[in-house]
Amino acid sequence: MDTTTARHIDTGTDELLCEVRDRVAVITLNRPQARNALSDHLSPALREMIRHCRDDAGVGAVLVTGAGTAFCAGGDVKGMGSASNPAKRDWTVQQRVADLQDRQRRLTGALVALRKPTVAALPGPAAGAGLSIALACDLRIAAQ
Repeated sequence: MDTTTARHIDTGTDELLCEVRDRVAVITLNRPQARNALSDHLSPALREMIRHCRDDAGVGAVLVTGAGTAFCAGGDVKGMGSASNPAKRDWTVQQRVADLQDRQRRLTGALVALRKPTVAALPGPAAGAGLSIALACDLRIAAQ
């Protein structure tokens, strides 16, 4: 009989799932139709979930994985040119690149700074920002 119970954590979006099992937070990037590419909803939710795991005494380790056959295809280029933030519409290309770099640095920096063991479980490819996330974890386990 399995006595393990999972505690689900609300991430604020269906694009990111999280549950804690045996003190391990399993964070799943959940956009398999887009190969788990980072979106304007997924990235901030992932940063917040890393902070949540950092502060949760019931979490002893963090495992990050992707739904479907990919870990993460990087940033969702379809959403990069969108007008999701009207304040950024008039930015130069250099400003937009600097903003993307800063957001990625904060995401991977949160993983690197986490004082708990982190594991990236890669069911498939990790590209661009997805590779950065995998490399920011302490260990990486790749599917064949």
